[in-house]
Parts: sequence; structure tokens; C-alpha cells
Amino acid sequence: MKIKAGLLSHKVGDQYVTVASGEAGDVFCGMLRSNETVMELLRMLEQETTEEQLVDGLFAKYDAPRDTIAAHVHRVLEQLRATGLLDE
Repeated sequence: MKIKAGLLSHKVGDQYVTVASGEAGDVFCGMLRSNETVMELLRMLEQETTEEQLVDGLFAKYDAPRDTIAAHVHRVLEQLRATGLLDE
């Protein structure tokens, strides 16, 4: 899976704001507010990857239980699927 091209992000305080343009703008019209962890997922999704690889990447970077990270990754992916922003 991979995120659709055309997401533009900007840090505002301790949050990130992401808007869609280009290919992503064709399927999603709106704004995403996220934190650093979700931004890391979006960066990883710029390359073809799997859910397990996303979990591995976050587990290597953050000090959190693997099952908590896996649940978070799954929840974010489901939200991205619902918006049509994932190519699978």
C-alpha cells in the first residue's frame, strides 16, 4: 500500500495540518490534523509498504508497546482508507 500523491503538510504548534492536492485532491477535499506519529506514518507511506512494516518502523523509533503501536497503525490506516487516500 502507498499514500496517494499530493498531500501537503505544515507544522502548526505541536500539531500537523495536511491538505490534499493533485491525485489526493481528486479523492479527498478537506484537512487532516495529526501528531508527529501520524506524520511519521504518512512519510513511510510515501513508499510502497505493508502494515507490518509500518508497525516495525514505529516500534524501532518510539518507546511504546508493540501491540499499542499496531492498534494505532491499524486505526490510522482505516481512516486513510475511508478517505480514499490509500492505494492498495
